[in-house]
Amino acid sequence: MERTTKIVVTAAAAFVAVSILLYLLGQEEKRQGERRRASELKAKTKRLEQEQEKALQVERRRADELEAKARRLELDSSVTAQIKRSLTELEAELYSSRPEVSEEVRRIAQLVDIGQGANAIRCIVKIMDNLITERYAHDLGYKEWSQRGGKDKAKGVEGACFYMLEYAVSLGEINREEVCFFRGIKEIRHKDSHELAVEVEAYLEAPALMIGIGGILNFAKLPPLTERKNL
Repeated sequence: MERTTKIVVTAAAAFVAVSILLYLLGQEEKRQGERRRASELKAKTKRLEQEQEKALQVERRRADELEAKARRLELDSSVTAQIKRSLTELEAELYSSRPEVSEEVRRIAQLVDIGQGANAIRCIVKIMDNLITERYAHDLGYKEWSQRGGKDKAKGVEGACFYMLEYAVSLGEINREEVCFFRGIKEIRHKDSHELAVEVEAYLEAPALMIGIGGILNFAKLPPLTERKNL
């Protein structure tokens, strides 16, 4: 009897122990599942936050680009308006004294108006070439300057027009900075005569046009040359 009782008690104790163990294992598995789900939820939340941040960055970048584009358009519009005003003033300034140049300036303004800045620059350089050649090519002082080695002193200068510009510098009619600017815009026309479909960077058009307008006005308003013997 006692032996049977002990067996029953031992079996009951074992059952209870197994039950407790199974319960604890179940609770641990449950906790692990909850931790796994929490980790997955956290990772998912982080991915969503990252995606939202990327979307916000894209929106901010687009907004910045649109704002920058609007500023550029506003600036371009303002610069174009200034160029048109300058061309109109130049046309009026030359209307009486140089009507043929005034008419060419009017055509340049039309090119600017339809967005053909590169062609407008080429026309401006052509006018300046003509004005420079007209002023100095047959001047006795220029011929004397050339014969005395003026061309040899003009180091790095190529072409008759630039020789004449160097001569103009020696007369004090233009300065060295103006020569450098004119060389820059003249390079556009030089390329145009050797290459097809030469384009001008948009950011260079406005300053090139303004330099050309100033150059035309400067040469057109210079008083007539007189013979110089002591240059």
